[in-house]
Amino acid sequence: MKSLKVICIALLCGNTILAQEKQDTLKQKELKTIRVESRTNGNQIDALKAIRTERLGQTELKKNACCNLAESFESNPSVEVSFNNAVTGARQIQMLGLSGIYVQMMTDVLPTVRGLNYTFGFANIPSTMVHSIYINKGPGSVTNGFESMTGQIDVELMKPEKAPRFFVNAYLNNMMRQELNINAARTMNKKWSTLLMTHGSTQQSKLDKNKDGFLDQPLTNQLQGIHRWKYSGEHIESMFGVKGMIDQKQGGQLQFDSDLPKDSQSYWGFKNNTKRWEVFLKGSYNMDDCGAKSLGIQTNFSNHDIRSFYGKNNYRGIQNTLFANLIYQTYFKEEYHQIRTGGGILYDDVHEHFKTISIERKEPVVGIFTEYTYTGSEVWSLLLGARADYNVRLKKAYFIPRANFKYSFTKQLSMRLSAGSGFRTANIFAENPQVFVSNRTVFVASNLNPEYSWNYGMNLSYCYKQHGKEGRLSVDLFRTDFQNQIVADFDQSPQEVHFYNLQGTSYAWYAQAEWYHEVIKNLDVRLAYKFNDVRVTQQGVLTEKMLNAKHRVLGNIAYMTRNKHWRFDFTTQWLSKQRLPDLSKNPEQYRMTSYSPSFFKLMGQITYAKKLFEIYAGSENLNNFTQQQLIVDAANPNGNYFDAGNVWGPAVGRMLYLGFRYTIN
Repeated sequence: MKSLKVICIALLCGNTILAQEKQDTLKQKELKTIRVESRTNGNQIDALKAIRTERLGQTELKKNACCNLAESFESNPSVEVSFNNAVTGARQIQMLGLSGIYVQMMTDVLPTVRGLNYTFGFANIPSTMVHSIYINKGPGSVTNGFESMTGQIDVELMKPEKAPRFFVNAYLNNMMRQELNINAARTMNKKWSTLLMTHGSTQQSKLDKNKDGFLDQPLTNQLQGIHRWKYSGEHIESMFGVKGMIDQKQGGQLQFDSDLPKDSQSYWGFKNNTKRWEVFLKGSYNMDDCGAKSLGIQTNFSNHDIRSFYGKNNYRGIQNTLFANLIYQTYFKEEYHQIRTGGGILYDDVHEHFKTISIERKEPVVGIFTEYTYTGSEVWSLLLGARADYNVRLKKAYFIPRANFKYSFTKQLSMRLSAGSGFRTANIFAENPQVFVSNRTVFVASNLNPEYSWNYGMNLSYCYKQHGKEGRLSVDLFRTDFQNQIVADFDQSPQEVHFYNLQGTSYAWYAQAEWYHEVIKNLDVRLAYKFNDVRVTQQGVLTEKMLNAKHRVLGNIAYMTRNKHWRFDFTTQWLSKQRLPDLSKNPEQYRMTSYSPSFFKLMGQITYAKKLFEIYAGSENLNNFTQQQLIVDAANPNGNYFDAGNVWGPAVGRMLYLGFRYTIN
């Protein structure tokens, strides 16, 4: 019981905002005496939380080149990554079988990849700035907001007090993508520390391996930086800083000349210039020595400015977002009865203009929440929460209940149950960039309502030791039901896309089975199978969601030599067929098949590390598989049938890369 009390105190201490970092440290130390569910492969499951929380650490992030956040999930079965069109290079994620727009994306528990930032946001977070990634399946905690519908992903950036004093990473691939990342940290005294992280990347090589006249990847230039300050006092902790990014992309036909005015071009091209900056402040006041009673604040302001054109069509988007959250944490009777309560505001000021369509939205949403956590039993734990939010623009209130329950049948076998709701406002252009790369006429219903869904889930985890080697079996089953959804209907006509409120049923079934095992010392194997059944009502007919693989298989092998100098990583993915948009009304030469073929993706990496240096080399798409027809009617991009938004597979072939890391701790 003494050990249990230590665990409970650890769970309570510092649980609010910055004090959470202390709690994580205490919990990780205590976990070593209870149950270790993952070893050195960098993929860990929190054994105590009612919410199934998966942590991707540095070992996992270094399995592949991982130049940015999107690429960090390539070896992870919980999150899927894919391109959504053949021109812009934009990547999207999926979780629980649904688009990443339904995942609440956060950076250090602050909103980040959402709104207009969704289009390229996952590629705009360099992995060298990331310390770890936390993945929660299901609606999660009400403390972090109302937008979590299928899960939460929190990207924990490098901390000033823990980051290496100096870090350099350089990267080059055979497609002439070049990157340079430099981080510098300084601890000035016991209370103050600071960290500067910078990133620069460019790709200026024109590639057209499938000979369709279009660049396989856009030309890019990007610069960004983050400056963070950390203060750690006896009872007060705070972190504040500023972020800035300039990103330039251009692509289209090989002969497109970006220096000429758009209207005088003879060739189809696109150009996208994005500027983004943020300021943030997080702080907590601990009212007792261990932080079991505390008051915290989270604030963030961001400006996202997009100026772009696609062929003859301009797109302009501006979004200003203010987020503020106040959290009070305490307990009653015993330390393992924890209460969090508070409130906040999320304010979006969005302006979009594409073709003849203008969307302006000033949307403040104010809310209050309360959450109860019980951790007083070695057998079960509970997290109950509810929040009430009021959308000022729509003059409508939403009630968001959520529940998470964990029960341990034995020390090895546990079950987690979850249920809850969430809502969000759609940004139809940023979340469907394939609209930009076709000549479809866009029809938008006049009264698009917020999307609202319920999610229910179950997880079974069995952790074991066999001949001194650790292993884990895990099974997930989730169901998401939409009460309202913004339907992006690309099937009515190949020359049209319609956006309207759901009229009927929309749901997603998701099942995953995962096995991890340490076969021999330092040799880890992970196998996973996923089943997605996603359907939505379009024009009165329940239809299979397009561009969604119903079956996926992932295998990963990781080996490290005993002297820890060499690491070998290999990942393979298999995707089943995917339904494609209905182009049957086009002339025969401008159609695609109803379903894509299934295919494999292979990738691998070798890393050599000694003292301060790491050198790594690897390949993505080792088997050199590509989608042959990326663009419909590529020869006539100004015609009625041009469409580059039907991507289901890799757009480029085998990619080789080389890089190094230099670290001074």
